[in-house]
Amino acid sequence: MLLVAALLVGLLPAVSLPTAAADGDSSDPTVEYHFSGGTIYRYSGSGMEVVIPETINGVKVEAISDGAFAGCSSLIHITIPDGVTYIDGGAFEGCFSLTGIQVAETNQNYCSVNGVLFSKDQTTICRYPAGCSEKSYAIPDTVTEIDSVAFSGCTSLTSIAISDSVATIGDFAFSGCSSLSSITIPAGVTRISSVAFSDCSSLTEIRVAENNPSYCSVDGVLFSKDQKTLCHYPKGRSEKSYVVPDGVTEIDAETFSGCTSLTSITIPDGVTEIGWHAFYGCSSLSSITIPDSVTKIAENAFSGCESLTRLNLQSSAGTLSLSVSVSASADVEGNAVLRVLYPGTENDWSAEWEASGIQNDSLRAYLTSRVVYGSAEAFVWGDADGNGKVESKDKVLVSRYLAKWTMNGGFNQAAADFNKDGDVTSAEAVVLARYLAKWTNLPYPVGQKAS
Repeated sequence: MLLVAALLVGLLPAVSLPTAAADGDSSDPTVEYHFSGGTIYRYSGSGMEVVIPETINGVKVEAISDGAFAGCSSLIHITIPDGVTYIDGGAFEGCFSLTGIQVAETNQNYCSVNGVLFSKDQTTICRYPAGCSEKSYAIPDTVTEIDSVAFSGCTSLTSIAISDSVATIGDFAFSGCSSLSSITIPAGVTRISSVAFSDCSSLTEIRVAENNPSYCSVDGVLFSKDQKTLCHYPKGRSEKSYVVPDGVTEIDAETFSGCTSLTSITIPDGVTEIGWHAFYGCSSLSSITIPDSVTKIAENAFSGCESLTRLNLQSSAGTLSLSVSVSASADVEGNAVLRVLYPGTENDWSAEWEASGIQNDSLRAYLTSRVVYGSAEAFVWGDADGNGKVESKDKVLVSRYLAKWTMNGGFNQAAADFNKDGDVTSAEAVVLARYLAKWTNLPYPVGQKAS
């Protein structure tokens, strides 16, 4: 929405108004509005106390667009006139000094309660000023909806009490509430946007009332009531690994977004869908196992996973069928898309996929469209855990494989098969042990990049 508003601003005339004539700003000698058809698209003044005029050039002010006051870092207080019938949720985004929003008492659509913007009937909380210094806030029991970006960027708040009357929590409602450590969802909430808690970097626990019919909490993680959808994993948790519970069929959009502590995530068989930005910005995630039940992976699901080097594909029998080297770091054009780094040709890839026994055509198409053939970066021979180095734990993994342990991801069979006979045998184990003992003139290229 901000991009659309920005494009519109470039097409609209700027209207400069003297303060006295427009009653628009008590600190700027002139106020510049990009205004058309009754809508303010952009305010480019630097005032601390802004009073929006009833009219601009004789035209009644009726709407305040997305991004109209975005980034106005000096703005402390703003007054909304009587005639405004629509205020976009993103109108005051990035106004980190804003402490009060006042609305004319005669306005028929909005009102202000202690500087907080509400709908006239106070059933929707529209905007809590991001510059308020209070540590806690209790949402009134008249409210049924927390609007999009209502608390976005409110970095001082450590506690927000959601009233039992609330039914809907909108997009980015608590985005950037970086001091919020926990929150409780009451029984009446029936819809929570998948991006409601985006960038809540200190959030460690989401609690849900036991009698909520739509959602539940398992160890502080948010799920749908039937636990088939994993909705949100709090970003402030310090755990290094997480096992998605059995029974989950969908990982929602942005579920693990920004979880920088996680290095390993295990997805069980039965999951069919991975949503948009599901793992976005999981910068410590080095490997992930995808079961062949997954039929849909949304675009940019792994964007920003700059440490991700290994994608393990698991058959419905629970065995590792195919392990590929991947990169989710930005390419030369700055696009952070998942790429499969494969050392062989297109025919080699097709043959290896057929040999894996995975029957999932959707998953195959998704990965095949991202293959970079002939990549010398694909893996290091002997690097069984995919961390780019050959070390003693690689020998341990090979030994466990030979002992027929269940390898639940994290084992790169292709890298361990450095004699390229299609299997990992005791021959590889012996050579790997000799490599670690610093023997020379080994018969296989252990420690070298595949090419």
